[in-house]
Amino acid sequence: MKKALLLVILAVFLAVTASAQGWWMPPKEATIGVLVTEEVFHEPRPVSVVIVAQPPDPQVESAIIKHLIDSGYTAQEINIDPGEVAAAIQNPALGAAIARRQGFDILIIGEAFAEYAGAAEGLFYYRSIAEIRGISTADNRILFSSSITGTANDISANIAAKRALQDAGKGISGLIVPADKVYIGLAVNIVESQNFPKEFADRDLGWRWLNEVQDRILNELPARYEQKTELPMYSTSEDLNVSNRRAELIAQNPQYLIFFEIIGLKAKWYPNSEVDYSIEVRYQIIEKEGQKILATKTFYKERREIEPKFYDTSATLEFYYTSRFRELLKDLANEVYINLGTKLMDIIDTSTTLAMSATLQTTAQSSTENYIATVKLINGEAYNGTIQGMIAIKSDTGTTVQVKPEDMSELLRVYGETFKITLKNGSVIKGEILLPDMTLVDSLIGARVIKYSDVQQITVKVRTY
Repeated sequence: MKKALLLVILAVFLAVTASAQGWWMPPKEATIGVLVTEEVFHEPRPVSVVIVAQPPDPQVESAIIKHLIDSGYTAQEINIDPGEVAAAIQNPALGAAIARRQGFDILIIGEAFAEYAGAAEGLFYYRSIAEIRGISTADNRILFSSSITGTANDISANIAAKRALQDAGKGISGLIVPADKVYIGLAVNIVESQNFPKEFADRDLGWRWLNEVQDRILNELPARYEQKTELPMYSTSEDLNVSNRRAELIAQNPQYLIFFEIIGLKAKWYPNSEVDYSIEVRYQIIEKEGQKILATKTFYKERREIEPKFYDTSATLEFYYTSRFRELLKDLANEVYINLGTKLMDIIDTSTTLAMSATLQTTAQSSTENYIATVKLINGEAYNGTIQGMIAIKSDTGTTVQVKPEDMSELLRVYGETFKITLKNGSVIKGEILLPDMTLVDSLIGARVIKYSDVQQITVKVRTY
């Protein structure tokens, strides 16, 4: 009976979270087994290698189990004979059968690896990839699938590899049971490359570009936005394969995906060791719900540099860290962020507001008598009272949000018909008020209709009398 009920819960939960929130989350009643193998390659990873190693201190598996337990789930690694590990990874149905015999309702199974990516200034650089699936052990249905990359550096190669795996483990864990943050995934596809070695363009350039963009966003976003945001990087083992997996990338549990395409990457070499670099990048911001494209823009940058060794040694990735080409990527990433920054802040504000509104709808309605709103008009007049109903605002990202007046601290006209609403939790949403007017109720003089076109500012304070 318990198993039958759990199956129903799994099916309902999967349908509800996929359609309503864009998230898959395992039901609290489920017992979860975890099997994630790991390997470290101290040189670029061989193609099509099968990873079967179970290290004594697995970073990704441990991160997933810890995150599940911290989130209130019953989770542990499954017991499996070392000789069955490779077969279970290649045939997840076998792994699910083993987990089912041990009493697990869901199996999270996958593999992870870290590979050497170069060295510079006394530091070793490693990149990592974790790929996992969530499987129902009752019927072998795939409930969840995702892959995420990680990066790290250290003076010790082994520690750098371990930290890179920790980075991937943290990212993949957050997608199984999302934290109270906005998840904006980053992915890249290399469309065209001329006069760059294939190894560099196929498997190295993409993730380095994503690192430059991720670093720029994290360094430049105001602190309160950074604290509300996760920026998981999605990739395959070869970046050129990403274009074939765009739909799968969108389905991997980010709320939004910033998809970059490097549509032009060229180098023209001259006998005097000068080189003309040029790079053209296009991005799309895609909202998972409905797969709507919220914004798109193309950037182009070029420069001439002296690179006496880069062309001959570019397969040796160490040189990348001191090359002029990296400076070109940094400059372009900065230009992209200048265009992206405001859009990302609007997305974070809108998503935070929507999440808060959803939470508020499940709680008891707060009294409309516990606050006082002061409405200041453009002509200098001011009125006090409570605002009837919700305030509907269409944000700059195109999303319509219903805001309760008592949840605001301020509504301010920015310019024209554009207003900025600041909520008590610090979130900000900017856009156009959709209603023509409001009804303000004063306890002494009664109701008054005020047009939003006449409003300069509304401040909301807790009533103290």
